[in-house]
Amino acid sequence: MFVSQSVVDGWFVTNANRGDGVEYLVRSDTAPEWLSDAVQAAHDGEFPDDWRYQKCAEILSALAEAQTYGGEERGDLASSLVDCFSADLLGWLHANPARAGYADDARSQGFVNLSDPSVSFMDWVSAAQCVAIDLMVGVLGAAWDEFVLNVEG
Repeated sequence: MFVSQSVVDGWFVTNANRGDGVEYLVRSDTAPEWLSDAVQAAHDGEFPDDWRYQKCAEILSALAEAQTYGGEERGDLASSLVDCFSADLLGWLHANPARAGYADDARSQGFVNLSDPSVSFMDWVSAAQCVAIDLMVGVLGAAWDEFVLNVEG
């Protein structure tokens, strides 16, 4: 069965009830039960985090869009969702210093070559965020595939 992108986009809603007026995403009442576990797993051991919720929504929306239009390679999905502004990348890294581990993973997986003088610190942080998003794509993609199979079967 086909699951439309608009349905998936409705699984997250904007909320601003923290008291500081900052808007953030939460799962909606219409979200399927499996989404809670999938989003928690996509946090990769971190406490609930606005950036993670936003990326979960973007990933699931992209998966639904790929279903609609014939499929984007999931390998390209992570790189397409990396923040492009330095302030956003540094904010992501600052929000959880343990994310520096993703930078080590990016280096060890060959995404950045630190001996290359043209590679900047921001290139490294961008590659680190791509590694983090790629892990989220894997978790959410597996949950999505199971959901679609259950809906179809």
